[in-house]
Amino acid sequence: MKNIVVLTSSAQSLASVEIISKDLQEIYLRFKTQDVSVEICDINNRTFYEKDLNAYRDCIFACIHPGVIRSDAFTKVAREMKEGDKLLIHVFGDFARQAPFFYEAQKHLKGKQVAFLPPTRTYGDLIAKLISNKKSIMPTSFPVDLKGWQPKDDVSDFNQKYSISDEIIFVYGGRISRQKNVEQLLEWFTSLNSTIKRKLFIVGKFDDFEVASIGNNLKLGELYQRLIPYESNEVIFIDHLPHEELYQFYNIADYFVSFSTYHDEDFGRAPIEAILCGTRCLLSDWGGFRDLIQDFPETVTGITVSLNQNGLELNTPSDFNPAKKKHSDDARALEDKHSKETCFKSLSLIIQNKLPEYEGGTGLLESLATRSRSFFYNKNGELLTESYRLLYKNFGTNI
Repeated sequence: MKNIVVLTSSAQSLASVEIISKDLQEIYLRFKTQDVSVEICDINNRTFYEKDLNAYRDCIFACIHPGVIRSDAFTKVAREMKEGDKLLIHVFGDFARQAPFFYEAQKHLKGKQVAFLPPTRTYGDLIAKLISNKKSIMPTSFPVDLKGWQPKDDVSDFNQKYSISDEIIFVYGGRISRQKNVEQLLEWFTSLNSTIKRKLFIVGKFDDFEVASIGNNLKLGELYQRLIPYESNEVIFIDHLPHEELYQFYNIADYFVSFSTYHDEDFGRAPIEAILCGTRCLLSDWGGFRDLIQDFPETVTGITVSLNQNGLELNTPSDFNPAKKKHSDDARALEDKHSKETCFKSLSLIIQNKLPEYEGGTGLLESLATRSRSFFYNKNGELLTESYRLLYKNFGTNI
């Protein structure tokens, strides 16, 4: 019997991470048959560490939560995997920042079958700088499913609730943090031609913890105090919404906007959900957003990203002329790529076939793991742009 052991984590993390992890768990459970067992293991449950992995035969280990790599459970799997076993690592982003954890465990993976499954080509190219055998990197889209949700024919109640009439509607959905460049988004939006009737809805929660950006540390509440003065009849902050109402926003919006340059921005679930609702996007040309910009140029407009001594800089479009929503066929193509069925088929092929053997990490992985913060910053806390560029070259427009 083939055994699939799915490693996840119940520890609190970002909402988007939890949704993706839950969706992946659902996909893996579909493999369960009389000949295939599927076991979901929470790395926070200590019983996993007592398991004798030698008792499993023809075993496939799947890491579906970024917290797994930072755990002793990952080291246990790497150490105890047998010949013929496989390890699938779904990469959410931030893999480079997990280098110190992965570097120690990966010493046990040499010669074993391992696949890295980033959801975008752009992030796959970043991993390729850290892993010796590039064949181990197999971009595999995360599943996004809007089935079961349908836009309402009559949106008058929704429009009345949020005071929407004939304005051009912009929506940002996600964490409100410096990493997401929400302040720069607000500055750009308020600078648009004042004759254009428009509204911007910022939907999400302010970060309630100190976050690290490139060269910046924000203290609790500081970002809120900086952004809330922007609130007006044209800029509306809305707390976290249930998915049905958020999708309704995406459905009526003309643009989804995100200026994020979060250091390992990757999947971009929110813009994909928006496009599936028929909405165009204005996105930073950074990380996984680059795949959307390149694949759907008629629907997704990119904002170029440059690097200087102070960090990343967005070249916001000064000549942007917003318009009301128009029909696009991109939603169907995107749904085919990111559907749960597509994800299931991709994983089926990976599970059935022999995987490349892990050969080890590159010198860049070792530098990231052993030098950690000093790889990016000097002793004065200043960004080392050449080191940063070494890792993130081509992750942004002009990097």
